[in-house]
Amino acid sequence: MFQTDTIAKKIRNARIRLNMTQNELADQMNVSYQAVSNWERGNSLPDISRLSELCSLLHLSLNELLGEDVMLAEKIIQGEPVKNIQIKNLTHIAPLLEPQLLKELIRSADKSGYQLSDVAALAPFLESELTEELILDHIAHDFDEILSLAPFLSADTVNHLVNHVDISNAFIDVGMLCSLCPYLNEQSIEYLAHFVMPENLTVLISIAPFTNKNTLKELIERTEIQDLDDLIEGLMNLKPFIDEEIISNILYRYKNN
Repeated sequence: MFQTDTIAKKIRNARIRLNMTQNELADQMNVSYQAVSNWERGNSLPDISRLSELCSLLHLSLNELLGEDVMLAEKIIQGEPVKNIQIKNLTHIAPLLEPQLLKELIRSADKSGYQLSDVAALAPFLESELTEELILDHIAHDFDEILSLAPFLSADTVNHLVNHVDISNAFIDVGMLCSLCPYLNEQSIEYLAHFVMPENLTVLISIAPFTNKNTLKELIERTEIQDLDDLIEGLMNLKPFIDEEIISNILYRYKNN
């Protein structure tokens, strides 16, 4: 994928080398000063239709500015027909394409061989419906893949992906579960909690607001209590989410260890 930070530096360095201010470049490009500032900060990229003009003003070639996959970008910029585009190729140039053009390219692209990681790279530039279409019949291999896609998918789809991960080959800990919790229903959280081994009681505070009483109790029972300080700190953090019975059980278990 294009590295926006790298392109931003190239634009900034080329402008400075030409002793040109941001305002001057903005005037010549007929854009706002803020637009140029955002390009140079890496917050956005110039419109694909303006790249040739920008390169000309900065005395750069498209290859110098864009680096890898420049030939594909150049063809699309110039409106040339491009055949046999694969989904994974579009991940490299998606930040430069207008949403409608990207959508059209995806519709006509070769759909074989792409991975969920490719969809995750494209998702920020697509409508949710198209993102959902692209993950049909795909199975996530790990929870990192799901987390990268979750903000762009419906809750039902996220939960479907979670429940079809091969849990024997996927790592899940409290941190990952906490990151996923805002996108999961109670059943999925309960399912994943079965595979989490908390290192101490304190880490459970991050997922306690998302779990029901029974799930949290199960996690607490699987937590190894290291010493009294850990126990006290954990109980203080979890007190809003647990009842007296659970607290008594923890204290009894510690006392009899």
